Amino acid sequence: MKKATLATVIMLASVIGVLPVGAGCPSADLNGDCQVDLEDFGIVSAQWLITYDQVNLTQITDQWRMGPVVPAGIEFATIPGGTFQMGDSFSEGLPFERPVHTVTVSSFKMSRHAITAAQYVHFLNEAAAAGLVKERYGTIYPIDDHVYGQPWCDISSWYGSSPIVYDNGVFSVQVVDGEDRSNHPVVHVSWIGAKAFCDQYGFIFPTEAQWEYAARSGEAGRRYPWGNTITHDLANYYSDPYYAYDISDTRGYHPHFKTTAFNYTAPVGTFAPTGYGLHEMIGNVYEWCGDWYADYSAEPQIDPTGPTTKPEIAAARVTRGGCWQFGAYYCRNSSRSAREPDFREPYIGFRVVQP
Repeated sequence: MKKATLATVIMLASVIGVLPVGAGCPSADLNGDCQVDLEDFGIVSAQWLITYDQVNLTQITDQWRMGPVVPAGIEFATIPGGTFQMGDSFSEGLPFERPVHTVTVSSFKMSRHAITAAQYVHFLNEAAAAGLVKERYGTIYPIDDHVYGQPWCDISSWYGSSPIVYDNGVFSVQVVDGEDRSNHPVVHVSWIGAKAFCDQYGFIFPTEAQWEYAARSGEAGRRYPWGNTITHDLANYYSDPYYAYDISDTRGYHPHFKTTAFNYTAPVGTFAPTGYGLHEMIGNVYEWCGDWYADYSAEPQIDPTGPTTKPEIAAARVTRGGCWQFGAYYCRNSSRSAREPDFREPYIGFRVVQP
């Protein structure tokens, strides 16, 4: 049965009293009893009033009418398995960074960089060529999202800080202050939109445990991947002398990445890699993880993935790593935050893991 339109809902509501029929059944009769009544209205409501939780996002990508071509330039580093102490060993963060607990992680492959604007545009153009996306008020949605509850990303026509341009059915990367943003991390992308990208190309999100383990690169007791202090030579973040471990010679936004537009990201690969060969794990953009957010357990864990079902309260996905807009405190290895899956801002992107 086809999904009902809003017009059908309005029409049914206007004739909600039971209507007798003559020789033929009315088109609004959905249960086959030749009457238009509350039961028909309930059928329409059940079909129309959907939310992003109830939509199978893989079903969207299964409809691609062309074979997926993985965007160029996605490189992977092999992260060896091991055991580490996850959480705030300095006891300086918020309570939900503790208790510190033992986690064992199996080997996995993580992308060396955050997914770039060019790589995400490649994905969007595949979707557009298949007729599977639509634009509304500067936001991109899958074509079958009838209540606009599954935003994928924002575009620059509405949000000037988005690197993505959409014109006459074609996506491209905008130029800001004369700089092509193709090699900058994609931002203004929701968890939902990042998940659609992953589903199309056979990737998954890192778990929160994988993310922190990879950032630490096998080194215990460090505030950051490289040590216990931070400067603008090491990461793109907002430097503030309030934090004793922020010893940068330059303060405020990173001086090399300021623009007249509201976008201060650095190109991927700008900063030195971690011991595991990963760039910009700290600063630049927050990165989506696969987990629903939950408090830590003190019990040892092996390859944890977070709650198996959506929490009834504070249903949000984990983000990690800090960003260009926030200070050194939010860039620590153990710092964690949570945002709703449809959240989009100029400081949130993602990287991927090979399953």
